[in-house]
Amino acid sequence: MFKTLQSRFLVFLLPFSAGVLLLAVHGGYLASRKQIIDSVNKEIASFAVSAAADVNRQMGQRADDALTLAQNPLFLDHHNNVEYGLHQEAKVYRDAIASMFEAFARRLKMYPRIYYLDARGRAVVRVDRGIDVKAGESHAHAAYYRGALRLMEREVYRSSAPQAVGGGLSLIYFAKPIHDKDGTLAGVLVLGYDAADLDAIVASYRIGRHGVALLRDSSGALVAGVARRFADPLTVSAGLEDWPWILHAMAPLEDFLDPVRRMRNWGAIVGMGATIILVIITIFAVRAIALPIKTLVRGTQELAMGNWGHRVDVGGPEEIKALSQAFNDMALQIKSREDAQKRLQDQLIESEKLSVVGRLISGIAHELNNPLAGVVGYADLIPGDIESPELLKEDLERLKASSKRCRGIVENLLLFVRKSDKAQRQVVDLNEVVRSALSLLDYRLSKANDIHVELALGPVCRADVNFQQIEQILINLIQNASDAMVDSGSGRSIKVVTRESDGLAVISVADNGPGIPQEALQMIFEPFYTTKAAGKGTGLGLFIANQIAGEHGGRLLCSNLPEGGAEFVLQLPSSRGGIVITQKPAPRPCSGKVCRILVVDDEKDFVAMVRQNFVRSGHQVDGAFNGKGALAKLRRNAYDFILLDLAMPGSDGRDIYRAICEYDGSLAKKILFVTGNALDEQALDFFVSNKIPYVTKPFEFEELESAMAALASSEGFGKHT
Repeated sequence: MFKTLQSRFLVFLLPFSAGVLLLAVHGGYLASRKQIIDSVNKEIASFAVSAAADVNRQMGQRADDALTLAQNPLFLDHHNNVEYGLHQEAKVYRDAIASMFEAFARRLKMYPRIYYLDARGRAVVRVDRGIDVKAGESHAHAAYYRGALRLMEREVYRSSAPQAVGGGLSLIYFAKPIHDKDGTLAGVLVLGYDAADLDAIVASYRIGRHGVALLRDSSGALVAGVARRFADPLTVSAGLEDWPWILHAMAPLEDFLDPVRRMRNWGAIVGMGATIILVIITIFAVRAIALPIKTLVRGTQELAMGNWGHRVDVGGPEEIKALSQAFNDMALQIKSREDAQKRLQDQLIESEKLSVVGRLISGIAHELNNPLAGVVGYADLIPGDIESPELLKEDLERLKASSKRCRGIVENLLLFVRKSDKAQRQVVDLNEVVRSALSLLDYRLSKANDIHVELALGPVCRADVNFQQIEQILINLIQNASDAMVDSGSGRSIKVVTRESDGLAVISVADNGPGIPQEALQMIFEPFYTTKAAGKGTGLGLFIANQIAGEHGGRLLCSNLPEGGAEFVLQLPSSRGGIVITQKPAPRPCSGKVCRILVVDDEKDFVAMVRQNFVRSGHQVDGAFNGKGALAKLRRNAYDFILLDLAMPGSDGRDIYRAICEYDGSLAKKILFVTGNALDEQALDFFVSNKIPYVTKPFEFEELESAMAALASSEGFGKHT
C-alpha cells in the first residue's frame, strides 16, 4: 500500500500542502490580529489621553466661570450695604445679582442652580433652572461652603463626584469665596454644574462602532458615561490632571477583526484551490519521472549481478538524459574503481604501520592540518577572486579564521610549559557551550557510534570563561566517553548535566561504558598517559583539559559510577553577571593625532606588514632591521612608539634595549617587545624583571594596538618634542 511514488504524493502531499497553506493563512491571521490589536491599543491610548485632557479642560473652564463671575463688584456692593445697615439699597444689589445669575444660567444652560451665600452660609440669592426663587436657607454644613472657606484668593472648590439633589438632577459644585478689600469673607459664590452635561461630553467620545468612554473616580464609582460590557474588550485608562477621576476608553475587539477574518476565510478557500491544482500538476510530473527511474533501477540490478556491459538508454528531458549518461559512465568506471580501491587499501595498511611510529605527533598534525588546509586553499583562491570584493573578503575572513585556529592549537600546546595569558574570557552560558560541543560531535555520536546523548541542563549555569577552551574540554571528555564505549554493544549512552551549586558552575559528563581501571584513576591527568590502545591516543587530551580548568580557577574530577561507567566533573567558579553579548572596541593608540612609530625586526615582511597597517590610519612608520640601524634612526628622529623584536641576528632585542636605555633612558617607556619565542624562560624573566610589555607572534592588529594603547596610558610614558 502506497508503495509507488505517485500514490505517496497523492496520499501525503495533499494533506501536507493543505495543512501548510492553512497554517500559513492562520499564521498570517494571527500576525495581522496581533498587529491590529497593537495598533488599536495605541490609538485607544492616544484617544484616552486626548479625551482625558479634553474633560480636564472642560472642567477647568467651569472653575474659570466661577472665578470670572466672582469678580463682579455687585457682591461686594451688596455686602457693604448690609454691613452699613442700608437694607433697601442691599435689596437692589441682591436683585441685580439674581438677574445676573438668571442671564448667566440661561446663556450657558449648564448651571441648573446658582447660589450666593453670605459669610455665615445663608442663601442670599438662589437661581433654579434660570429662575430666581426664594432664598434664605442655610448652607453652613454643605461641603462646598466649608471647602470654600479654606481656599486662597485665586482657588476654587470643586466637588469630587456628582451629588443627587432630587428631580433626577445631579450636580457638581464649584464654590469661590468672595473677600472684601480687607480680606474679610463677604460671601461664597456656588455654581451647581449639571452632571448630565458632563455625561453628554463623555458620551460624545466614540471608538469604532460600539466603543465607549467612561469617567470614574478613584474608588471606581461611575462619574459620567454609561457602563457597557463587551465579550473581549480593549481597554485603556488615562487620569485627569486636575481631578481625581480616571477616563476609561473601551471598545470590543470584534469591531476591528471582522475584515481580517474575512481575508483569512478567503485565503483558506484560495489555498485549497491552489493545493488541488498543485496535486494535479504533481501527478503528471511524477509520471514523467517514475518511468525513467524504473529503467535505471533495472540497470542497477544488472550491475549488481556483475553485468558491467549493461547500458541504459532513457529518453525524455535533458536532466533524465544526463542521468542515464552518468549511469553508463559509472558502469565503465566501476571496475577500474574496484581495482583502485584494492590498491588504496593496501596503501592504507602500510600507512597504518607507519602511523604507529609517529603516533605521538599524529594527533597534533591532524589538528593543525585541518586549518592549514583552509589557509593554503583560500590563499590559492584569492588571486582568482581579486575582481570580486565580496568573494575576496570572504576568502580573507576564512583564511584569518583558519590562521587563528592554528594559533589556538599552538597555544594549547604551550600549556605544557606556561599558563596562557591570552584567554579572552567573558561571562557565558555554559549550556550554550555544551550545545556547541555536541553539535560538532553529532555525526560521530549519533550516526557513527550509535550513542544516545541525554541532556539535563540547569536553567542557569554561568561562568567567566573562555568559550572555546571550555568547549575544547567538553569535546575531549565526550570523545573519550565515545571511545570507551566502542566495544560496549547496544544501549550506549552519554549523559551531560549542568547545574550551579555552592558558588560553582558544574558540568558532568557520564557514560555507561566499562569505566576506568582503578590503577589508572590516579594517573589519568598525567601527560602522555592513556588507557587507549596503541595508536589511538596521544595521552595529552585530559592533561590539557585539566590545565585549562586550573587556569579558570576550577578543577576536573574523575570517578567510576556504582552502576558502571565513568564520570568526569568540571567545576568552575560561577558568575552572577549578565551574559556578555558584545565587547567594547579595543582602545587605539595615538587617538586623534598622527604617531611616529619605529619597527625594529630582521623580518622585512613583518616590518612591511606593520607599516602598511599603521600607514592606513595616517601614522608615520620607519623600519630598521638591526640594532645599528635602529640607533641611527633614533638619533635623527623622535618616535612615539618603538616596536622591538626579541630574537635577531647579531645583537638581539635585549642588547638593543640596553643600548637605547644608555642613549636616552626615557625611550625605554616607549618600547613594546614583539616576539615569537614565548617559550624562552630567559626572555620571559627579562620581560618580568624589567616590567617590559610584550606581545607574542602571531597576533591580530587589534591585540597590538591594545598593547600600544596600554603602554601609552602607563605611568612615565613620554612624548617626543
